[in-house]
Amino acid sequence: MTSTRTDNVADHYVEHFVAFIDILGYSQIVLEVKDSADALSKIMSLKAAVDQAERTLVMRTGWQRSDASVRILSDSIIVAIKATMDNFDAFFQLIAEAQANLARRGVLVRGGVAIGRHYEDEKIVFSEGLIKAYTLESTAARFPRVLVPGDFWDYVTRNGHDEDIIWFRDLYTWRDAGDGELFIDYLNFMPFTRRHEPNHNGRDLRNHRELIVAGLAAHAGSPNVLTKFRWLATYHNEWCSDQCPEHPDLLIHNGPA
Repeated sequence: MTSTRTDNVADHYVEHFVAFIDILGYSQIVLEVKDSADALSKIMSLKAAVDQAERTLVMRTGWQRSDASVRILSDSIIVAIKATMDNFDAFFQLIAEAQANLARRGVLVRGGVAIGRHYEDEKIVFSEGLIKAYTLESTAARFPRVLVPGDFWDYVTRNGHDEDIIWFRDLYTWRDAGDGELFIDYLNFMPFTRRHEPNHNGRDLRNHRELIVAGLAAHAGSPNVLTKFRWLATYHNEWCSDQCPEHPDLLIHNGPA
């Protein structure tokens, strides 16, 4: 929550849902800038991915963002929303939408979310939640995923209704079959069909497939990067097999082996 007051800082240092998200390949994005016009294009593209996620959330739910802060700082995206059940859905939808929007632009991210005390104003961010989210990203995320610790399951089962629990389990998160980690399921925000786009026909998922195929080919000689694209291919294939079994053409063959 953003505040300009200094006389009651303690009152604002309260529990928030916090995300720390690292933009992968950010240095390359910056170094490949050709001129000021190209720089402006890249800056606006990154900003639009986040802004569009906020607009989509507001239009879909009528959510008011007065308790939220979203910042892009160099290669990091930081999201902080006051921890209430009214903001629980908004937090996960905002991150998933932003991650999906970035993927549509060919930008992958890695991150972590946390519940912790948080304060910020126009000059300072003082945040237990941010440290916890950053630690999760830097020590455990490894792949292009935003990890969700067990604290959130505890929170929603303690404070939410059955519908909230179902949405968290079936819409917002996906379980990694490899290491059992829970992460934000952004492919659920790239559905095969779109109500307002009758000719969509899985375009987002097909483009996501091509992004991965291109990455596997481009980084065949770079084991560290290749591992990330192989993981992404596995997630893509598992998700499409489960959610779109009637469209086997969405699958990536010989990629994640």
